[in-house]
Order: sequence, then structure tokens, then C-alpha cells
Amino acid sequence: MAKHYYMPRGENQRRTWLNTFSNNVPSLATKYGITQAEIDNTKDGAVYFSYWLDYKGIINTYNDNLTQWKNELMNGGNATPPVMPALPVAPAKTVTPGIFTRVQSLVKRIKSNIAYNETDGGALGILGSEIDFDPQSMKPAIELRLVGGGFPEIIWKKLGVDAIEIWRMEEGGTWHFLAVDTVPNYIDKTPLPAIGTAKLIKYKAIYKMDDENVGAWSDEVAISVKGA
Repeated sequence: MAKHYYMPRGENQRRTWLNTFSNNVPSLATKYGITQAEIDNTKDGAVYFSYWLDYKGIINTYNDNLTQWKNELMNGGNATPPVMPALPVAPAKTVTPGIFTRVQSLVKRIKSNIAYNETDGGALGILGSEIDFDPQSMKPAIELRLVGGGFPEIIWKKLGVDAIEIWRMEEGGTWHFLAVDTVPNYIDKTPLPAIGTAKLIKYKAIYKMDDENVGAWSDEVAISVKGA
């Protein structure tokens, strides 16, 4: 079954995830060839990232209170000037930018190791939760835009499927198969109309799993392309 990406989106959720990873990776270091320097950098990164999140939260709250005071100072109210809060003590070790980029590289190395298993993945927080979906009920929502050179780009979301099958129809023509795309998005490089002329192009698409079409066809979408 397909899985969501293991790393959460929110900053505080990422803090929690990074703490879990950094706390558990030392016990698996020998198995996956992780150096002590990498362990230390990951731990220091978790501490440093947490420090700056706390710092940012305190400053943001202070700024909100300062804005409220400024507004009431201008317009009337009962607020009092905010007092600059105490800031957290900085960690002993600073860390260079790219904390999560380095950890993602480490995760990729772990997952590509022949010894990797889901028990270790669960301990490190790198499995990702399973996507609960019924492919037969899915319908792509595609959008269009023009990109470099004036070619149409079909924008789509993967949502756990294997690929999307795209069909194309020129103004006054009939539908024909264009491509199967496995990685969003897809740029249609069909030659453009003659210079100075325009043509309306329509597209539709359907998701694919195990080389079979699943779910419903998308709504048809259209865009005008011009020869340059």
C-alpha cells in the first residue's frame, strides 16, 4: 500500500520528528554505517532547531502584543506596553543551515541499505503512514499553465497512484493518447502552431495503478497556445 511522505510539514511536528530520529539513530548506527560525527550533527541539529523555534515563538508573541499596544495607543484602549521577554539560552553548539537536508540524505542512505527493515523505520520515524484510499473512486483534478517557450504544462497530484494517462485534442480534432506520466507535472512538447496563430488545446486524464486505468476521467480543461 502507498504511504505518505515520512516527514511532517509543520515546524513543531518536524521538531518532534527530528527529536525521535536523533534519539534513536545511535542504536542503529553500526548497522547502517552512520558515523559518530553524523550522530552528533543530527543531535546538535535537533537542539539548535528547537532553540530557534522557541525563539521565534517568543518574538512572534511579543510582536503581536506590541501591535495591539500600538493600535490601542493610536485609537484608545486598555492595553499596556509589552515588556520584552527573556529569550532562551542559545545551545553551546551552533549548526550550519541545512539540518533537514542532511537528515533526509541520511534517511535515504538508511532506506537503501540491504539490511533496512520496517522495524528500524518505525523506530526512526521514517516509514510514513499508509494512505487509505480507493483508487476506483479517484478522479484527477488537472490544471494547465504555459511554461517556457509557450508549451502547456499539465499540473496534477499523484495522491498515491502509480501514474496518470493524459489525452489531448486540438481544436476541431479528435481525442488521442498523449502520454503516461509518473512524476508530476507533464509538459506537452507537441510543436506549437505557426508563428502568429493560436490554437485551443484540450486535455483530459485518468489515474493508473499497476498499468491499469482506475477511477474516473478528469474534467476536460483547455488552454490557448500560440506560435512564437
